[in-house]
Amino acid sequence: MSIPVSNCPEDRVSAQTSFAPLCFRILLMSALAPVFCPGCSDPSPAFAEDGLRTRTAIQFSVSAHGAEPSGIRSLDIFFFNDDPLQRLDAYQRLEGGVLPAAVGASRSGRKILAVLANHSPEGFHWAEAASLEVLRARMFRLQDEDPGHPQLSALQPVMAGSAVPVTLSSPLSCIEVGSLKCDFSERNYRDASLEDVRIYLTNVNAAVPVFCDTLPSPVEILHAGGFRPADQQGFRHPEILIDSLPQPVGKQICHPETRLYCYPNATTQSSPGSPPTRLVIEGKLQGKTCYYPLEIGRGTWGVTPPGVLPGRTYRFDITLTRRGADTPDISLEPGTVQCSLSVMPWNERNDTVIDF
Repeated sequence: MSIPVSNCPEDRVSAQTSFAPLCFRILLMSALAPVFCPGCSDPSPAFAEDGLRTRTAIQFSVSAHGAEPSGIRSLDIFFFNDDPLQRLDAYQRLEGGVLPAAVGASRSGRKILAVLANHSPEGFHWAEAASLEVLRARMFRLQDEDPGHPQLSALQPVMAGSAVPVTLSSPLSCIEVGSLKCDFSERNYRDASLEDVRIYLTNVNAAVPVFCDTLPSPVEILHAGGFRPADQQGFRHPEILIDSLPQPVGKQICHPETRLYCYPNATTQSSPGSPPTRLVIEGKLQGKTCYYPLEIGRGTWGVTPPGVLPGRTYRFDITLTRRGADTPDISLEPGTVQCSLSVMPWNERNDTVIDF
């Protein structure tokens, strides 16, 4: 028999307004459910012959880390059989709307619930999620990210008929520059300012698995060794990797509130194939371009665990004390920068300050 695909009207549930509040209940009921049944062509009698009678209500609540209350545009909800094959049992897509209750179904028994938010604009064809193994191979790509509506995911075992909370999380981390100033008081250029200032990320991991439960080494690096405009092509929001300041930076503290975003990169040692992600301050000092590259989350700064991890905010408060390097791809000499780094979960402000 033919298998329905997710872009058919009967394969999705839609509402008309925005998701609000962020925590809402999704009630899965048997009567009106749009369900994908990869087992329908399988001779298994439990599903092929009486699947309608074995569908079971499941109730669960959804919350999210790393997204504002209005930050969820769509949810793709999958139930996989919790057995060695982990085949797709049911699928539902929700778009927009205040959803105190929505409609869907799964078969009875032990399941693995997988939820993706803001990922696929058109939903999923059956072959794209025929099993959990197939869905696990799918990637979030940085070029598709929108910080206001980040891609999120959740994966957990459930029992049909139970009520469970589901917490979505984003693989993104936010790199903030809270304050920036120059203090060249001990230099012969003490009154100089840094002009044409740009702040950006280099050695950025471009893709992660949709279920980022491990931290694999990056397979694709953007802006390797320096900022490369061609790497921004195809980005929905290229500003997530670069910011320009409208005024020079001098003795007075400025608060650019720059917020850049990247995927995890647990690398802590520079190497040709897997360099650490860097925050770079670039500007002209007395007419010459110089760079201040800072390795984010480097272990020697006391950040545990080191590297850039998902779902964190890394907030820098920076004072430049001497001329920067001639290239953004080297470590700075000691004493070139004074700064503090705060590391916290997304949307939380309980700072743990690390001075270095």
